[in-house]
Amino acid sequence: MLRAFTIGLTISVLGIATAALGQASQDKELMDVFKKQIYVPTIKSGDRLPASLDVPIVQVTQKIDSLFDELIVGYPDETKFLLRRIYYGRELLSDQPGLVAEGSVAAARAVLDNGKMSFDVRVDPILRKVPTLFRLTLIHEVAVHIGQMHQRMSQVPFETYRGQREAFLKFSELTAALVEKRVSDLLPVDVLMDDLRRNIADPVTRERLMEHVRFRHKSRFDQYPWLRQRLAYDKASKEPPLPEWEIRQFVNFYETREANRR
Repeated sequence: MLRAFTIGLTISVLGIATAALGQASQDKELMDVFKKQIYVPTIKSGDRLPASLDVPIVQVTQKIDSLFDELIVGYPDETKFLLRRIYYGRELLSDQPGLVAEGSVAAARAVLDNGKMSFDVRVDPILRKVPTLFRLTLIHEVAVHIGQMHQRMSQVPFETYRGQREAFLKFSELTAALVEKRVSDLLPVDVLMDDLRRNIADPVTRERLMEHVRFRHKSRFDQYPWLRQRLAYDKASKEPPLPEWEIRQFVNFYETREANRR
């Protein structure tokens, strides 16, 4: 019985390993497809605002707005129209209190209802009090996630998208992390921190948000996606889903896109 059990266990383990390799190969193929078919937002201009508290908040928010416009330029016209409605018109935004306490700030989603596709972004309402952080959050959720979801769903049927969802989320999260880092690096971190100090009264919430700003500011661009997910998964007591080498491959791809745009 022990021998039979051992053989069965070995076959089971081999089967799991084979399945994992097959899934990894499929994900790689899908990632390659996404890289060719889905727009990846990049910034052409790298003009930084002065690293000084003397920079007015309004100048920082205007800078973020201009970067949003630059980031979405490569999407199809229909997608750009939707993204501007959300970012500037504040349409399709719904409040979800408690996201910050859960370690998040916002979440973008697509919903198929009676054959009609809709998009929305759930945000912790406390972010609305902080003009700079609110806009940075919308860069992540709208300029990247909603934009890439909307474009992909105009390319393939919903059932196809749903079957590719895990690989797509990997692709979009890596893109969003790099975009988020590039944008924030052009802004004065002291002004971002001061915006939080002025507008978030609760010290626990304020420190949680400031911790993320400091973490993002101190991280290197090529390490930020890995460190970002490492931080998130450590808090959840889980292993990160992506190895460092895979993230480095994506960073190389993104930097090539940036160089080609310039």
